[in-house]
Amino acid sequence: MSKYFPIFTIVGFFFCFVYLIISVVNEELIIFSMNLFVQDELSSDMTIMFDQLSVSFMFMVLSVSTCVLIYAVWYMEGEKNFNKFIVTLFMFIISMMFLCMSTDIYWVMVGWDGLGITSFFLIIFFQNWKSVSSGMVTLLSNRIGDVFIVTSICLDVFYFESKYSLILIALGAITKSAQYPYSAWLPEAMAAPTPVSALVHSSTLVTAGIYLLLRFNDMFNNELVSLFILSVASMSAFLSISSSWGELDLKKIIALSTLSHLSMMILFISCKDYLCAIIHMISHAFFKSSLFMFAGILIHFSFGFQDIRKLWMNPSTHFLSMSLVFFSCASMVGGPFLAGFYSKEIMIMSLFSFSQKTWILWMTMFLVFGSCLYSARIIFRLLSNLPFYSYSSDPEEFNSTPLLIVTILSISAGSMIIWLTISSWPSLSFQPKESGVSKLFLFLSMFMGFFMGLTVEKKGKLWSKMWMVYYWSSSMMVFSPKMKTNYFYYNLLGDSSGILDWVIWKTKSVNHISFSIKMTENFKIIMFLCGVMILMVSIFMKI
Repeated sequence: MSKYFPIFTIVGFFFCFVYLIISVVNEELIIFSMNLFVQDELSSDMTIMFDQLSVSFMFMVLSVSTCVLIYAVWYMEGEKNFNKFIVTLFMFIISMMFLCMSTDIYWVMVGWDGLGITSFFLIIFFQNWKSVSSGMVTLLSNRIGDVFIVTSICLDVFYFESKYSLILIALGAITKSAQYPYSAWLPEAMAAPTPVSALVHSSTLVTAGIYLLLRFNDMFNNELVSLFILSVASMSAFLSISSSWGELDLKKIIALSTLSHLSMMILFISCKDYLCAIIHMISHAFFKSSLFMFAGILIHFSFGFQDIRKLWMNPSTHFLSMSLVFFSCASMVGGPFLAGFYSKEIMIMSLFSFSQKTWILWMTMFLVFGSCLYSARIIFRLLSNLPFYSYSSDPEEFNSTPLLIVTILSISAGSMIIWLTISSWPSLSFQPKESGVSKLFLFLSMFMGFFMGLTVEKKGKLWSKMWMVYYWSSSMMVFSPKMKTNYFYYNLLGDSSGILDWVIWKTKSVNHISFSIKMTENFKIIMFLCGVMILMVSIFMKI
């Protein structure tokens, strides 16, 4: 019974939250204030606020978290520290909710730090060399963001409403949202159990930085800050799309897609198109959690393999799951009348209304193209792979309810959000000509992405003739080019059953050496991040 307590609690929060949703949609602002303690002239107050932004985030967090907790009970049952895992996951969700409800940077920092600590314990859950190494990279990267925010608080105390404090908050936000040059921890976090990935990469840890940028949007009144954030997001977008071309690890492909979608949101936040970013963020939370849940099911039935060349699921016995993942991929790429279609069309339509945003328009089209490319790779592999080991005739049953719920939300969320917000946001009023052109651009990018993705998978030998693909995987961001699942190695030898796979999957000594190399490279990147932090602090001290 104890393992279901967090689920019942989250469900209770969700139903109590319906009243707040109705109130905020009616443009009511709800504020609760409480006095924590008073000692002489020292007092501490905590204020909780529910406005459109916080309610949108909390609805997203509670919806996804409820489904992920139900999914985690099935996926993690039988693990040695199962109860500790559920409690830590519950505290992770509570930290995100506290972050969304807080009204000032001091209490935001409490939820922010809670996310960093609980995410570290979730990533190192398996307590092996790889998970501990990945957890340390994630923790240290997030600590740098914490330093930026604490420094901004100090500046705000001594220099009230200093513009430099807003710049430091922006730097802290991009570390949590895994933007360049702090993108390394995102694929590293894949060492965590799949339910953690479904939560971290959809609606909690990575969106905490998005929430901070939206809450403190005054920073974008400064053109220099907007240009800096825009440049960082563009670089992260190119890095994520190009890295996903050469990646073979299923969870890392989905993680890189998260990075590209985060970059798209930050692009529009830097242009002050906050509504577009919020709509796409909510849509992204639903279809990304659905994809990670399906990835966990697929890996579970493939005996732990994550290489997309070795994943297979019987369509006759798992027809529902296969259908749901196709709908999720279609929503991610912007399929007609799905959630991703509404959010991406609104983004493109808003860019047509502003002539100075032409460059951002083409960057958005590139991101849509990239989404279709890696979605086509996943779908092609699911349909074309053949089993290379024997499966039991009676596969283990699993609870498909949470996967079904988030998939339905990923299909319908876009139209629901538009219906709720179109009367309150005049920026959604466009001419029919603009709407038609935006649809044309969207479908053109989708078609090119699918065509390129299918070509890449059908003619994989092409990669062995391209020297740059050696660096075009998540290894470019994860510190070591000697990754085990890279197209270059695979196609250079030409056969998945050759000596390469024998070395990769059979030889323990090679695995140990690769982990040792990775730890050495981790130390180098940690030193680099510390150097960046020291440089930034010294610059602000001189200013």
